[in-house]
Amino acid sequence: MNTATDLMCDNLSCPIPATVIDVMLDRTQYTSKPPKGNPIWGRINQAVARNRESIPIPELAHLLTLGCTFAPGVFRDGKRSNDTWVQQQVFGLDFDHDYRIEEFLAACERWRIQPAFVYPTFNHTEQEHRFRAVFVNDVLVTDKRLRKLIQGLLMLMFTSENATPDKACMDPARLFCGTNKPLIVHSYDARLNAIDLLDKFLKAKKSSDPSHYAEWEKKIASDFGIDFRNRSLGVNCFDYDCLNSVQETGENAVRVLINNTPTSNSPTIPTISFVHHKDMTFSIQWSSDQPTSQSEAKKRLNQ
Repeated sequence: MNTATDLMCDNLSCPIPATVIDVMLDRTQYTSKPPKGNPIWGRINQAVARNRESIPIPELAHLLTLGCTFAPGVFRDGKRSNDTWVQQQVFGLDFDHDYRIEEFLAACERWRIQPAFVYPTFNHTEQEHRFRAVFVNDVLVTDKRLRKLIQGLLMLMFTSENATPDKACMDPARLFCGTNKPLIVHSYDARLNAIDLLDKFLKAKKSSDPSHYAEWEKKIASDFGIDFRNRSLGVNCFDYDCLNSVQETGENAVRVLINNTPTSNSPTIPTISFVHHKDMTFSIQWSSDQPTSQSEAKKRLNQ
């Protein structure tokens, strides 16, 4: 991870992995956070809801250090709400109390997860650390359930005994203010994927709390709406027997395919998300009354 001495890269147009992402952005620059109840929030909300931009990650980071405001989710109809959310590739964690920056960075090293950049908030001080970590998924997420899984796993992984990220980050319509301070760190090419997060979290629980591992699997299934039949988490690999874990993962290109073609026996909302990772295909079976077999899942994948 690089220190934030160079806010902009020489070529914003895309080394691989691609650096251009879609967000909702208010380019108005603020030097401090507007007070709660100030009418300016109405203007910020309207601007963020209406201004969708495709922007290189380093440029987004730079604009945030100038005091601009953004929402990681993308919305339709000029309204920023859970109902109008349509897609997301950027995920944020907000730390306001009892979590110091060095503790967060140490946790990143333990989990082997890197944010694209981290910046202090307007109200950050050396005595009271307040900062935001911005992560980028390696593919666009268009399924709200998958969005909840990624955001929720990040929340769990960076929760300690004494501190937790702001729970409001789970809200798909959340917006984030910028800052009047420079970035803390950046690693613009860092990427997340759902399989990697799930694998790392469950392996950590299996190692640290093996007697309750099955309960953790059940809790993950319950919290994020993943199928849990026959005491098995509904995450499967088509290319080989996954045994007791999602396979080891690294920094690989991942794409998520959603089957949006309902059949007479299936709901309008698809019951499976497909994740291609490390040249293999994984399926996430979401909770439903009728589980989908792997043979049926393969048919949907090939449609």
